[in-house]
Amino acid sequence: MFNKKTKIIIFGIIIILLASGSFFIFRAQKKSGPNNQNINTVVPPVVSEVKNETQSNSPVVAKVPDFLTQLKNNHPEFTSAQVEFYNATAANKEMTSCLGKDDVNDCISSVAFLTRIDSFCGEINDKEVQLDCANIILNETAASEINQCQSFETDDSKVRCLVSIFNIYKKAEDCSGLANEETKKTCESVAYYQAALEKQDWKLCGNIDNEDIRIYCSDNIVSESADSDHDGLTDDEETNKYHTDPRNFDTDGDGYQDGSEVKNGFNPNGPGRLPAE
Repeated sequence: MFNKKTKIIIFGIIIILLASGSFFIFRAQKKSGPNNQNINTVVPPVVSEVKNETQSNSPVVAKVPDFLTQLKNNHPEFTSAQVEFYNATAANKEMTSCLGKDDVNDCISSVAFLTRIDSFCGEINDKEVQLDCANIILNETAASEINQCQSFETDDSKVRCLVSIFNIYKKAEDCSGLANEETKKTCESVAYYQAALEKQDWKLCGNIDNEDIRIYCSDNIVSESADSDHDGLTDDEETNKYHTDPRNFDTDGDGYQDGSEVKNGFNPNGPGRLPAE
């Protein structure tokens, strides 16, 4: 049908067509290849963006400044030399180095703040500065200290512990600078107890909000007519007139009861006679 020459031409055309088809198929695969290779290991850009956004919005936990940094921030008027001296004094947990200095109140207050020892504040002569010093410390530490007092087994130990915390606060109104309400109430209770103890007036126990202190006060401070040690002198007479121990019938230990010595004109606190009235 076809001569030899025609067959050769047709065969050549087929070879050319097959070669061209293979070339175009190869180009198409190469062009689309990256979208199909390792698809599970490629992180889509949107995921990376979300990840970065999440990281940038994560809350940053601020480092709590130490006491020295707080002191510097609270008192920018302090010189570097002052702060260095206060810090060195606090490192020894004592404030005697402050005494006699021109800035004694600032020194004691700063050492008390750095050590968190509020009893140091008691060395400040200025009552207002003394209370401010104690308030700053007790506003942060009193709650935990009160809880420690509550762990004592006996009521006597509990009350003595609470009194030691608020030993600077002599009157209930002194406690007004304490921010925490429960701390303030405990401070006021201690102040009322101290007043009742000093005056030996059990009626003042009724002002006490803290139940432990109120009960302890009522149990240990009796009425003016009571004679706790049964020595013939009332507790009021022993406390306010003869200055003897209302819970010890023989204050001076000479073998004679206080009441008997007073009745016979002798001094219940030691040798000799009572001065004439």
